[in-house]
Amino acid sequence: MEQLCGYIRCRDDDGFGVYVYDLLVDKSHRGKEFGRLLMEQVCNDFSGKEIYVLSGNNPYYEKLGCAIEGTIYIVKPKVQ
Repeated sequence: MEQLCGYIRCRDDDGFGVYVYDLLVDKSHRGKEFGRLLMEQVCNDFSGKEIYVLSGNNPYYEKLGCAIEGTIYIVKPKVQ
């Protein structure tokens, strides 16, 4: 049985960057790295573009290693 455990909603604004509007992980699946994996997928899908997070959950994005830029976070993907 397949189960949806997380969701990420982004928008490419055609030149300036990519904005992450929503990152949702079901409560029963939190702490299992699904949020980080979704963010990494966005970094892979939009490589070469700046990725910005619009969120009020600052501690979570700081834990992921994102850098704050004014009132938004710039996503810094890990080098693999």
